[in-house]
Amino acid sequence: ITVVYLKLSGEDHAWWWPSFYSVGMSGIWVFLYSLHFLFISDASKKLNVLSMIMYLGYMLIISVTFGLLTGSAGLLASLWFVRAIFRKTHQ
Repeated sequence: ITVVYLKLSGEDHAWWWPSFYSVGMSGIWVFLYSLHFLFISDASKKLNVLSMIMYLGYMLIISVTFGLLTGSAGLLASLWFVRAIFRKTHQ
């Protein structure tokens, strides 16, 4: 919502994608953490290559899904915020 407010304050009305991306990037952090967990933990030393590929594949799917869900929630929250602002200013 802060990104949308700053964009609207600067009279930039292209707020749709930044509101999605600013929150949806959390999926990238989830995937980076899964890489950190895979290569830093002691469990990775016991895994074979196929298990690592399966883990990374599943974590990629989970991360993309998480990014889409949080991005959609951010977009809907920003849409609600913009509508509330314009409802107050155009009364």
